[in-house]
Amino acid sequence: MRFTHLVKIAAVAAAVSVVPGQLHAQWGVGAFVGREFDEADNWVIFGAHATYAVKNSPVVVNPRFTYHSYGSGSSSLQVDVNVLYDFALANPGLIRPYLGVGGGLVRLSESSDFCDADCSQSKLVANFVAGFKLAFGSGDSRLMPFVDTEYSFAKQFTNTYHLSIGFTYALTR
Repeated sequence: MRFTHLVKIAAVAAAVSVVPGQLHAQWGVGAFVGREFDEADNWVIFGAHATYAVKNSPVVVNPRFTYHSYGSGSSSLQVDVNVLYDFALANPGLIRPYLGVGGGLVRLSESSDFCDADCSQSKLVANFVAGFKLAFGSGDSRLMPFVDTEYSFAKQFTNTYHLSIGFTYALTR
C-alpha cells in the first residue's frame, strides 16, 4: 500500500471521528448471502453493505459490495449505491418494506483457455431493488435481518437478478 493511500485513509478516519454523535446514529453495516438466479451451478453470492438513513425522511442510502464466483477462476465484483424508500405502514409490525433504485459498476473477470490476455470487462449497471426488514421487539432494533432482491441491468451485458438474506446492525441508537 502506498503512503498516499495511508494518508487518505487517515484523513477519512479523522473526519469521521469529529462528526457529531447524532450523525453516527443514522449509520448501519451488515452482510448478506444469496442466490443469483441466472446461474445453475455457481449461484452463491456474498456481500457487505452499509446504510445511511437520511434524518427525518424515509430515504436510505445503501452502498453495497457483492462478490460472485463462477468457478474455474472466473468471478464478478459489483459495487453499487442504491437509494431506498422505506414505506411507513399504518400499523407497523414485524415487516418493514422498501423499494429502491440505484447504479453500480460490475467487473467480470473471466478465466479461459482462449484468453492469452485479460478477458475482464466492466460495465455500469442500473439497479432495481425491493425487499423488507424484520423488526423484532418494539420499534426498530439494533440488529435487523432483511430479505432483498436486486435486478441489475446493463445494455449488451450480463443482467443479474438475485435474492439475498442478511442483516444490518445499527452502529449507535
